Amino acid sequence: MATNVLVTVHDGHIERALKILKRAMSRSGTLTAMRRHEFYEKPSVRRRRKSKKARTQARKIQKRIDAAKVEHELRRYGSAA
Repeated sequence: MATNVLVTVHDGHIERALKILKRAMSRSGTLTAMRRHEFYEKPSVRRRRKSKKARTQARKIQKRIDAAKVEHELRRYGSAA
């Protein structure tokens, strides 16, 4: 994923520009890609990492769905307390 990130330094505020650069690189996924490619990752480890990420995301989505169901029931039947 090749993305161009351009940050300009205004009035010598290098720290501010560095903060903006880090944020832009984080959003574009450049930092995670660099860390992932820093060392060789065995295919089995890669599969485990991807599987764990998929389980985490599925759990997060299910949690949102369950919360929405509870909220719907509370609106429909009133509060339980």
